[in-house]
Amino acid sequence: MLLPRFMSTPQKGSRRMQCPSLTATPSMLYRPLGDSGLKVSALTLRLGPQPEDRHAITSRHDAVHHALQHGVTHYTLAPQLAPGRTSGNFLPQPLQCQLRRQRGELVLSAHPPYGFPWPEHIGLNSRKHLTAALDTMLDNLEIDYLDLYCPYRYDPRIPLTETATALADAVCRGKVLHVGVAAWPLAPTRSLAVLLRHYDIPLTAHQSAFSLTGPEGDDGLLDMLSGTGTGCIAHLPHRPDSPTPCRSSVTPAVPCSADWDHSADVTALSRVASARGQSLSQLAISWALQQPAVASTAVTACHPSCLAHHLQALAQLSFTPREHATISQHTP
Repeated sequence: MLLPRFMSTPQKGSRRMQCPSLTATPSMLYRPLGDSGLKVSALTLRLGPQPEDRHAITSRHDAVHHALQHGVTHYTLAPQLAPGRTSGNFLPQPLQCQLRRQRGELVLSAHPPYGFPWPEHIGLNSRKHLTAALDTMLDNLEIDYLDLYCPYRYDPRIPLTETATALADAVCRGKVLHVGVAAWPLAPTRSLAVLLRHYDIPLTAHQSAFSLTGPEGDDGLLDMLSGTGTGCIAHLPHRPDSPTPCRSSVTPAVPCSADWDHSADVTALSRVASARGQSLSQLAISWALQQPAVASTAVTACHPSCLAHHLQALAQLSFTPREHATISQHTP
């Protein structure tokens, strides 16, 4: 197996950090992504570029350390990568250390960069975009392969056959083990899954924004994913400007709708969460994970206490018939 190309010693002036051990705890669940053999932790940690503030860097390192110690194996990487960035600019030190020691026990997923300078001038999800972005990411992250590669956003101007061929080529080159999509509508997702079957490659995952109302966008998405053997990674949105995004913000759990009595329904949902001993964001995690097609929920945690708050939701994944009825009644 190819090993990550990390430096064996820390850079000059940096202190050596104790390498955390990935621990499989009884509270963590591991589920297969669809019909594939790839298992992921029920909680996925989203990681963006390294913050510049020293305190924020330390908090994020501690959150990743906490995640590893509590059995979180799946880490999904945001696409704001550019030529010249390195893993030191992007991956927290605990994760870099763990990649050196136990790469085979971690699952890294990413989608190609978008927005300036990517990829308007070369075509979103074109063969050029997907191939160049993948090679750039692997070089920046200093790893040899991704476990899961997911084109982000569907562009009807690019033929699906071209996207499917580029993904199949990435798998054949050994740069990617599994492929999926992120924030794609139902119809093109189904069509891409059919095209990939010609290469004997399954569409392993669909990363979708999720809330108490289910996946945002298309009705019937989860049913379609179950039919194609594709696993759903439910991304719970967060509000970065909230002072306590884990606890007090309603945004991670409940979307706004023009024809929805937001205040009354949020009150009712809050009562359900309170009766279960949960916050609304914890209720959303539990609600997502009880869907058969959902393998994992993706969250952002900038501090260990935030991640610990999310992890507590895994202890309550069952719902009574009354809770089911109440949640269904008070969501659009």
